[in-house]
Amino acid sequence: MEVQYGDIVTVHSHSFLSLGIQFFENLWRWLGFKWKPFWAEVPNHIAMGDNDNRIIEAIAEGVFSQPIDRPAFIEDDKMVKVYRYPWTNAQKEVIGKIYNDSEGKDYQKINFLQYIIYIITFGAIWLGRKGGSPNKMYCSELGAKVMYETTDRDLMANPKDYDAHVYFRTYWKISPYQMNVWVEKNCTLVATYYIKDGQVKKELH
Repeated sequence: MEVQYGDIVTVHSHSFLSLGIQFFENLWRWLGFKWKPFWAEVPNHIAMGDNDNRIIEAIAEGVFSQPIDRPAFIEDDKMVKVYRYPWTNAQKEVIGKIYNDSEGKDYQKINFLQYIIYIITFGAIWLGRKGGSPNKMYCSELGAKVMYETTDRDLMANPKDYDAHVYFRTYWKISPYQMNVWVEKNCTLVATYYIKDGQVKKELH
């Protein structure tokens, strides 16, 4: 598998926990009267492309930069999509600062429970934190924070930047599904990887 610096990586897995996350992501769709397809292949995890074919991601053990093709990543069946955004050099510098600040943080485990309440109340009740945390982060928060902070007024380079800055302004409570909705519309899908029984099949776009 191949990623470039700043790529957005979406992961659709088949583990029990992943399916649980996907259920609530789909519930969010259903409450918005989006029933086709009934069960969409929504991602349950978001990672970001780092240097040297690595991804930086928030997982149960914390926020780390690791090789995307490491054995632990490809041992479970999953579909991985790699999207690309037209970052400027100035925006990439901001991405680097976010990566450095994020690496080593703990995973925000309680967000899963907070999202259940958030979804079934149609987004009316959010019991989570009201901003970024100095020591905790969850997977799509990392990607959403990148999208928000790299599209600040002084860094805007194209019309999509303004849209991103507005959409991700509450980056600390953006779900993988919400991130995926924006990414599918505004980024270029460069590759899809299908992983089954430890074997990787690549599909270019």
